[in-house]
Amino acid sequence: MFDFGNANDGQRQAIATADGPVLITAGPGTGKTYTLVQRTIYLIEECDVRPESIFIATFTEKAAKELVTRITNELASRNITANINEMYIGTFHALCLRILKEHLEYTRLRRNYRLMDSFDQQYMVFQNIHRFRCIPEIEIVLPNGGAWKQAETICNFVNNLSEELVSPEELMSDRDPSIASLGRMLQEYRAILTEENLMDFSSIQIEAYRLLCDHEDILNELRSAITHIMVDEYQDTNYIQEQLVFLLAGERKNMFTSNQGDLSVHYYDPESGRIRQYYPDFLAKMTDGSYQLIEVKGDNKIDDTVVKAKKAAAEEMAVASGVKYLMYASSQVMHTHILEEGAATTQNMLY
Repeated sequence: MFDFGNANDGQRQAIATADGPVLITAGPGTGKTYTLVQRTIYLIEECDVRPESIFIATFTEKAAKELVTRITNELASRNITANINEMYIGTFHALCLRILKEHLEYTRLRRNYRLMDSFDQQYMVFQNIHRFRCIPEIEIVLPNGGAWKQAETICNFVNNLSEELVSPEELMSDRDPSIASLGRMLQEYRAILTEENLMDFSSIQIEAYRLLCDHEDILNELRSAITHIMVDEYQDTNYIQEQLVFLLAGERKNMFTSNQGDLSVHYYDPESGRIRQYYPDFLAKMTDGSYQLIEVKGDNKIDDTVVKAKKAAAEEMAVASGVKYLMYASSQVMHTHILEEGAATTQNMLY
């Protein structure tokens, strides 16, 4: 009999559902990751699923390392022998890179290819800026100014287009000259990658997707090897990541995904230079009938640049919606009754 520990009824149902799609919608701190870990153990212990047949995608290296640690500790506490190193656990980019390395000869990449970071990528475009400036009507989308600033703009365009799986040909066929010039920009950029045997962060997923689409035998091999797919924070997936999950799941559709609720705030992430989403923790209905969006952050995170960007965007949205937005340090909540004062109901946003 499997020991479900402190799992509630809903968690137990999710843990014990081994086949078919499973979706968990829950808030921060409600046990989504705990449920994912326990389900992994359940698959190994109760269903005899091999660790190498489990694919778990996260969105940060830190989260991936935490998952490995928690799964390893849980296996040890149950005296289960399993080689977790064989399991596919990591960010989408890391998992795609692993797939590419295992089948490199079937890609455009040659041995000793170079994986660029964001600075390398911008410097590469900077060195080839003359090729982009020669594109017809490129001035429509490329700002005036120095080559370095233009290189930054080009990188932002190609990264965003790659994440949404947009093809150069599709853009180039558009009647809008600005859209068509973006297509030629993307085409030129990818030509340089091939010529110089380079790969950037965003193209890792593109190359993996192409590999699986162009080589059905490799896709079928992976589908046979990977029987269960789990994605944490599924709401953060972009289009290409979702398509990769669907490809790998195939007809079996053994997909376990956890995500947050419907109310989200779009904000500009100063670290990545991209528009992202985040989900406030609580929606409180006050005794006077008004509503408050409440966010709780660790004391060491309050002054974080990204947290400040989230707060600014949430405050702007709240003003436009006639709702008050408040952010508290966790110590304020732990030692006071902030979430109870004046609140008729306080609802976790993810339930």
